[in-house]
Amino acid sequence: MITHYQFHSIEELFNKIDHVDSNDLQLKKGIYLSDFSQIICEDSMIQRVYTNISTSCEGVSRSDYYMFILVTSKDKQIFRNCTLNYSSIIVIKPLSEYEKISFGENHTLVVYVPKTKVEERFGSIQTGVYDIKEEKDINILLHLTSKLFNQKLLTTDIISYLSSLLIDKMQTVINNIYNICNNCKQCNSCKQFYDVVHFMKKEYKNHID
Repeated sequence: MITHYQFHSIEELFNKIDHVDSNDLQLKKGIYLSDFSQIICEDSMIQRVYTNISTSCEGVSRSDYYMFILVTSKDKQIFRNCTLNYSSIIVIKPLSEYEKISFGENHTLVVYVPKTKVEERFGSIQTGVYDIKEEKDINILLHLTSKLFNQKLLTTDIISYLSSLLIDKMQTVINNIYNICNNCKQCNSCKQFYDVVHFMKKEYKNHID
């Protein structure tokens, strides 16, 4: 079963997302709008979120789930100190701190998979941004997402089948990477990034207030 919600504040959205402990801000003046859809597939979960305006979120992931995230947007998207591109997949391991900034509207696909299942299959996966070698793998993920959330009159069996395919594909693409960006918080690049983020968030908040 697919559940749909529409929210008019970022607080409403993240009150609904109970798999993370996060602090979230709207970074630009304007009317906030987000569409949120969710599928629970046995012990895993798929969420698709559309947001129309610049936002930031930072927090800590839960202890029992990995998060696999695909963001599509024509505007700049940043996770920790790394700018995302079309072929980027974010992985957040359990009990990891994270920070993400979205400039402009974006669609975000989040797949939650139990820690035990992921580590039995792949071992421990580090938090970071994974750049996938084959663009076709990203296209498959987007195609499955579109079929799940945009087509009407899907039967329960078809939803279950497509969800299982999407959950599996989101994990297996991590084996096909050419680069991973980890956040050390020690090098000059990381320190400069967090200084800029802190300044931008302070300025945006001042403008909104």
